[in-house]
Amino acid sequence: MLNAHLVGTKLRGAAVRSFPSTWPVLPLDRILTDAPGEVQDMRAISSRDVARASDHLPVTANITVP
Repeated sequence: MLNAHLVGTKLRGAAVRSFPSTWPVLPLDRILTDAPGEVQDMRAISSRDVARASDHLPVTANITVP
């Protein structure tokens, strides 16, 4: 979670292992939202072509907005 004092609001979101793309072990990439939005079903997109294109895997998620 990012420090609310630094960004001016409280942001929340999941983290998934997305770095390095060839063997993801570190959760460096995030999708963040503030209330009332909520990040759900977050995952890293992995394929051989994606791993060759970047050192980070792209991440995707569903975000609920009331």
